Amino acid sequence: MDAGAGVDALARTVCPRSLAGASALLAWLALGCAASKPHDAASSAATVAVSAPSPAEVMSASFRGIAEASGPVVLSGGRWQGAPAVAGSAMRPEVALAGRTDLAGDLDGDGVAEAVVFLSAATGGSGVGGYIGVVSRRKDGLLRTATAPVGDRVQVRDMRVAGGKIVLDVLQAGERDAMCCPGDLATRTWMFADTTLREGMPEPGGRLTLDVLRGTRWVLRRWDIDEAVPAAPQATLTYDAGRFSGNSGCNSFSAAVTAGTTPGELALGAIASTRMLCPGSAMGVENRYLKALAGARKFGFLMGQLALSYEVEGKPGTLLFDRAP
Repeated sequence: MDAGAGVDALARTVCPRSLAGASALLAWLALGCAASKPHDAASSAATVAVSAPSPAEVMSASFRGIAEASGPVVLSGGRWQGAPAVAGSAMRPEVALAGRTDLAGDLDGDGVAEAVVFLSAATGGSGVGGYIGVVSRRKDGLLRTATAPVGDRVQVRDMRVAGGKIVLDVLQAGERDAMCCPGDLATRTWMFADTTLREGMPEPGGRLTLDVLRGTRWVLRRWDIDEAVPAAPQATLTYDAGRFSGNSGCNSFSAAVTAGTTPGELALGAIASTRMLCPGSAMGVENRYLKALAGARKFGFLMGQLALSYEVEGKPGTLLFDRAP
């Protein structure tokens, strides 16, 4: 499954364009394997070996407690779509798995890993709700799930399991922020016990500035929400002391960057680049990348990826970057 094909719903929190009619996020998997074996070959009754939920099980799990849905959500292939609120309407509630595919950990101290997922929920309007979900296995082998709300249009900068807790670094709206333009950084944690997720006290992280990008080398993965870049050449981006720099697929580049008046807004100055010649495919990547960077207008985060929204010749798009290893 192409996880990038369904990132358009949460992208509304990053992209300054209308994505009306776009589907919610797809494709969230978690590590784990399912197996069963006899407890004792001599015993008359076999018991199930408790193991982490498999990816296929996670993709078809059932969740409750999602406000955008009128009842239980049973995923099929990682997504669910409900009936329209008004007969004949094209607007239908949607819930889908989103983000990274390898997050699991022992959250309740029983020695068995739980799968941790992020759920995107939308009703067709501008809001996109986010939920933490846990998929665990009971001793009888059946699955159980738990959910907790993260919030409307909260952007996830990083998601991990640490110390038996689910940890999210987020960008969310502050008291004076419009929902379109969140500006508060925070670290939020959830604990899992007795099928219940309980959120701890958040740790404020200050306001969003370009400095949040400092110290990370970003690798370009997508030209836009639904278009991947070639595997090679690799285009990169770093930020330090008021400048973007990196490799554009062939040459090195650098440009001054300044923040705007609302959180996430930015503007680039003239881009300076070396002038080495490369094969045509590399030059094609470079030319497209530098044009998009020159038109960059906003930055944010989409399930751990850096998202740079841009406009080139009147056409908007969003560059998506992963953190380099």
